[in-house]
Amino acid sequence: MKGTAEGLRLRPGQRPWDEVLQALEEHLEASRGFFRGGKVVVELEGRGVEPEALEALRALLEAHGLTLWAVLGGDEATARTVRAHGIRAQVPAEEEETGGAALFLRRTLRSGQRLQFPGDVTLVGDVNPGAELVAGGNVLVWGRVRGLVHAGAFGDRGAMIWALDLNPAQLRIADLIGRPPEQRRGRVRPERAYAEGDRIIVEAWRVRK
Repeated sequence: MKGTAEGLRLRPGQRPWDEVLQALEEHLEASRGFFRGGKVVVELEGRGVEPEALEALRALLEAHGLTLWAVLGGDEATARTVRAHGIRAQVPAEEEETGGAALFLRRTLRSGQRLQFPGDVTLVGDVNPGAELVAGGNVLVWGRVRGLVHAGAFGDRGAMIWALDLNPAQLRIADLIGRPPEQRRGRVRPERAYAEGDRIIVEAWRVRK
């Protein structure tokens, strides 16, 4: 599952639909209305979907204020089923172009403030202690991180976090949680954080020449 400015991209893979629906419900319950009013595009990647599963998926999304907007990638029989339910079986080109929309902000997040966005976030400013920055995609902070930063908030372990000064109260990538070192570092340097296996790695952020 990947967040975009418009809503969610859901790729169920080959998992049984009951498992997909259960996992999706857990994510939506945890999102606190993050995507309410948005739309969902399901990418089947060659698998099919039965009418019962399609209706269950739509009902679950509508219960959380989302619209099942398109179902892509199935065979012709699946496409007919999708269209019969009033759902798109393809996305117009202009809609595809906006799927990776990002947020760019110049501000400082102060204690008690929370910024959340379903795509990538670039923040020119600081994340102070007690502040939270939550993104469905990657996070770039052109400043200091002292609060909580959560990238890939809807399960994307490929999301990354970059900051000029990364000394957070807590880092999260998808379902993984990283904590700051017990001893503060000496010289401040730009760093990046990414998931490797079941842990979060923090290393120097070097620009390739």
